[in-house]
Amino acid sequence: MLTTPHRMALGDPERRGWVPFSIDGHGPRWAVRLLLGVWLSLILVARQGNAAAEGVPRELYQKAFSEGSVRVIAQLRVHTTAEGHLEGAQAVRSQRNDIASVRSTVLAELGGSSHRKIREFETIPFVALEVGLDALSKLEESMNVVALEEDRLESLLLSQSVPLIGADQAWTDGFDGTGMVVAILDSGVDKTLAFLSGKVVEEACFSANGSCPNGLSSQTGSGAGVPCTYAPNGCRHGTFVAGIAAGAGSSFSGVARGARLIVVQVFSRFIGGNCTGEGEDPCAKSFVSDQIAGLERVFALRAQYAIAAVNMSIGSGRFTSPCDSTQAASKAVIDNLRSVGIATIVASGNDGFPDGIDAPACISTAISVGSSTKADTVSSFSNSASFLSLLAPGESIISFVPGGGLAIGSGTSFGAPHVTGAWAILKQRNPSATVGEVLAALTSTGLPITDPKNGITKPRIRVNLALHTSSPLAAQAFVTRLYEQVLNREPDSDGLQGFIDQIAEFGSVVPTVLAFFQSQEFLGRNTSNAQFLTILYHTFLDRDPDPSGFNAFLADLQSGLRTRDNLLDIFLDSHEFASLASFLPPQDPVTAFVTTLYVRILGRGPDQAGLQGSVTQLEQTRTVLPTVNCFLASQEFLDRHATNTEFVTLLYRVFLNRVPDAAGLTGFVATLNQEAVTRAQLASQFAAAPEFQAIQHQLFP
Repeated sequence: MLTTPHRMALGDPERRGWVPFSIDGHGPRWAVRLLLGVWLSLILVARQGNAAAEGVPRELYQKAFSEGSVRVIAQLRVHTTAEGHLEGAQAVRSQRNDIASVRSTVLAELGGSSHRKIREFETIPFVALEVGLDALSKLEESMNVVALEEDRLESLLLSQSVPLIGADQAWTDGFDGTGMVVAILDSGVDKTLAFLSGKVVEEACFSANGSCPNGLSSQTGSGAGVPCTYAPNGCRHGTFVAGIAAGAGSSFSGVARGARLIVVQVFSRFIGGNCTGEGEDPCAKSFVSDQIAGLERVFALRAQYAIAAVNMSIGSGRFTSPCDSTQAASKAVIDNLRSVGIATIVASGNDGFPDGIDAPACISTAISVGSSTKADTVSSFSNSASFLSLLAPGESIISFVPGGGLAIGSGTSFGAPHVTGAWAILKQRNPSATVGEVLAALTSTGLPITDPKNGITKPRIRVNLALHTSSPLAAQAFVTRLYEQVLNREPDSDGLQGFIDQIAEFGSVVPTVLAFFQSQEFLGRNTSNAQFLTILYHTFLDRDPDPSGFNAFLADLQSGLRTRDNLLDIFLDSHEFASLASFLPPQDPVTAFVTTLYVRILGRGPDQAGLQGSVTQLEQTRTVLPTVNCFLASQEFLDRHATNTEFVTLLYRVFLNRVPDAAGLTGFVATLNQEAVTRAQLASQFAAAPEFQAIQHQLFP
């Protein structure tokens, strides 16, 4: 089968639902701390070299010791599937019951230890807790807990841009987001503004410090999403963002001026050290667990509203590769939303990193957005990485703030809602479009802009062009042909969408094509050479074979002059297929080259961590041979037991991006057979060839 940052003040523990620390019920707290310090040392020493301890980062124990407790999100040992992929309401209920059952067991296991439950999540196998050292140790020992991550604090990422991305042209064509809803997870929105009049359809608040309008940590219903008031700068952020995404005015409007809003306030009031670097004290910051609760609320409203996307102009950290494993709880709820066609659009951060972006933008299934200027350059403050999704205007942006005044702001915070508004417009045109399809449309039609910090090229969105592209439909048609021609069956829905998303992610069809042609399902068909050729024509050229080409290729196969892999490469490289593959999004040259290494040398698509590592190595060394040699020396490649002919063919594909000429192939194979050169020496010869040097110059001009 084909398969596809600091803790809040606790106050009096008994009033907050804590079981207090104690030794024998007597004695000062400092004495307990002293003994706990000895205990912590014993814990850390005893667990050195213990693989099981890898699930609890050492810094969580250190913070629990130094601060008395630490906020964590525990991943429960429950196998789950994104709810949009489950078959029917009974399967959803069953999965949620499993989550609730294991959560109850874990909470019971914590009995007698210092802990406080912060939030339960209904749809994902996680629970947010505040725990002391004893409870932290119990969580680590529990067979019902897979991993722990810190419940971090994250910060806000503080009328020419709409025409720049073509939104006004989309309005002229009749698409302004009408009928669609976008969710704004932020510091609250002033719905009394004329600019946002009548737009807010739902409100909620999740604030661990009890900063909701009702004074509690949770609130839903009218009035729950009003802007906070304790931080003048931070508390106006959400209104500003909402205006960019969906505001409607007489002189200017937001991107999706016809869309409506779900407002979720996820920030809390902090003072003192937690506000360092925020520019104001008190300040507004947000716990990850509150964000997850907000995302679950949006998910729960999906049947009531046509929700296109969620905007999160929030973030922290520096992640140089996708952070799925360290942000597992956020990824799980983002995946739930994605499974029902709702995108989570996140600002990349404003630190000017050339090689990393904030969380949660670093999650592979989120849509990460950097900032561009109105002159179509990358903003100097915009965080960048090879796995960034899109660019949008984020510099010198005008919008409204609470009370009705206009303000000008710059930041990736304000690039993200441009994408959110664009998403609503595209979903209005095609309500059934998946997240991958909308992303492919925006990526393939975007204006390529290269970041001078790192040479990485990413698309700045052009919604008017994306509105009329056939990219998602063309990608779907191609994957459907792969199923019908290669596997001789109709596609299953999960597989179809998974491969469409893979093409959009890698900007290449090659990993997808290889997955089909190397699958046991295809190999088990035992096709003849004639059948194989016919499949190639129908799959890649979408037509019947012409007799002359078919007969020539068949003769080459029968005589052994060409292999099936050779012919697969020829069809993939053909101009006729290239004209049909216009749905492919642009890809920066270095990332495309590394993808080729994975596909050609290892016979598979890249994993995100490996892809980013190799891209970083190439960008630092600006020469390809060391990276190629790493692939050629890998055990994964050696286990393929490539013949000399296969090895030489591979060098042609990797270094020269073409199939070998007959004379060159014969000559190089002979030198290897005669042991006149080693494979490593031959790879060095290809790297030094003038034909490759010209290609390398295109990678590193």
